[in-house]
Amino acid sequence: MTENNEQSYYNQPELWNELAEYQKNVREDIIQFIPEDVKSILDVGCGNGHIINMLAAKYECTGVDTSSTALEYVKTRKMNASSDALPFPDHSFDLVMINDVLEHLTEPQLRKTLDELYRVTCKYILVTVPFMENLQSGMTWCSQCGTVYHITQHLRAFDSGKLLELFQGKLRPERLIYSGEEQ
Repeated sequence: MTENNEQSYYNQPELWNELAEYQKNVREDIIQFIPEDVKSILDVGCGNGHIINMLAAKYECTGVDTSSTALEYVKTRKMNASSDALPFPDHSFDLVMINDVLEHLTEPQLRKTLDELYRVTCKYILVTVPFMENLQSGMTWCSQCGTVYHITQHLRAFDSGKLLELFQGKLRPERLIYSGEEQ
């Protein structure tokens, strides 16, 4: 998928209107998981703000996303920016979270994004990803051009080992929590 097609996909208003039940479950788990010493939060790939909007009453929150359509729903400080080039100084936030984003990134974007998360956090990184997703089950093809792609633009799947590898040598995982519906 080209960058323009990707932007068109994420700027569809219907993507941001409803929350799936698993997203509500994950949101509740995230809210309960935030350490007590956190005062500032950056939500990278905040989408429509369904998480950051709920946190803004208690924390100094900033949302970042590449979709200007999604950002229209965000009710806190927000910025149109990419996860691999965050426009903030080093160590700007107590907690940086990235929810349901890493599975969408190419390998170079993933590496740059991880570097950016490390750079802008001063304490914690909170990550959520689909767990052990069967990518093949979500594949489809475009009848016009023949391109094969994942219906939700996922490029990779994670299990505990793959997720821990991402942070090896940089951060010590505090907890792995499994949330949402089992499939």
